[in-house]
Amino acid sequence: MKNKLIAILTDRNLPFEVIDHEAVITTDDVFRVLGIEYVQMVKAIILKDKRSGNLLLAVLPGDKRISRSKAAKAFGLSRSQVDLATTQEVQDRLNVEIGAIPPFGLQLVTAFDSSIDSETVYCGLGQRTSSLKIKFSDLLLVADPIISDLSA
Repeated sequence: MKNKLIAILTDRNLPFEVIDHEAVITTDDVFRVLGIEYVQMVKAIILKDKRSGNLLLAVLPGDKRISRSKAAKAFGLSRSQVDLATTQEVQDRLNVEIGAIPPFGLQLVTAFDSSIDSETVYCGLGQRTSSLKIKFSDLLLVADPIISDLSA
């Protein structure tokens, strides 16, 4: 996954930095290991449309929590139709580790929280021992997300 994501960025001639580090799972781990502010992180959360079984990607700042009702609305669904994907579903269907879900490159309908406002962000690259540093404007180019209020 990491190489695929790097290729997507390289093919678009977008500047970025890959940071290799010890394994991280939570935003607290990223804060500790990278020494950055929570608002500089973007975390990716995989949701599931219970009707179709399709997975959905919601991306929020590291200091925010997801509102499933707001996320459902962003994806054109009702709250009762959306649930968090299980760890097993994420690993089996996307081949990425929990704690390292990238905010692009998964071929999922994607929504970004409208409160993300850092010029440069840090995010997952599909494995817990690497992170991506990228301009948020460039991340928007490769992710092509819905922009909506997703946070609780």
